[in-house]
Amino acid sequence: MKEVFTRTYQAEASTCDPFQKMRLSAIAERMQACTIAHTIELGCPREMTLDRGLLWVVAQQHIQIHRMPVYDETFVIETWAGKNMHVLFPRYTRVLVKDEVIMEASALWVLMDIHSRQMIFPSKYGIAIDGREEKDIPLPHTVPGCEMDHPVSLTIPYSFCDLNGHLNNARCFDVGEDLLKEPCKGKEIREADIDYVHEIPLHQTITLSHQKRDREYITGRLDGETAFRLALAFEP
Repeated sequence: MKEVFTRTYQAEASTCDPFQKMRLSAIAERMQACTIAHTIELGCPREMTLDRGLLWVVAQQHIQIHRMPVYDETFVIETWAGKNMHVLFPRYTRVLVKDEVIMEASALWVLMDIHSRQMIFPSKYGIAIDGREEKDIPLPHTVPGCEMDHPVSLTIPYSFCDLNGHLNNARCFDVGEDLLKEPCKGKEIREADIDYVHEIPLHQTITLSHQKRDREYITGRLDGETAFRLALAFEP
């Protein structure tokens, strides 16, 4: 059992944008896959979670980006668990190309009941993950919302949903970037923060609001209630 889990990937054509750089959503998907794989390795297999009607869900993410992997580049994801915070499971991640750290991230995970869609207390199910203290990578922080100026509607399609039956959290980055001009100009994201407030099921229609302040702020709402809040900072 390893304290730090590692997995090697390659930036494939299907994961890259028109500027031959990996999309943030593709990186986030791989970070989350590594987290789940490590959680299983740490003694929490699907028999203790999914098979008992429990889902791992990301509540918040913070990603600091020095540069994105480029097409055909090989990179390594390292991830490790932080110290439990009652019902929150902190997770830390680094992305490396050879010895170069190109990305650092943190996330807070929770367990959700698949039927009630409510957060559960892991101790009631005998679930505990022993992590380590981390001082170099900050935990996620709350993202401010933005006003509903010129909202845009989006109906969540089948292809955006995952096995949880809702909008995949990594696809929220795609949803946000699709509203902005910077990605189409080839500008890289340097920092991303996101709060996942509640799920957005298949075929539900959300309203998206965008405001430019110190960063690009995007809020997704379902039936008038906040579903997610996203903040993106791009290179100058």
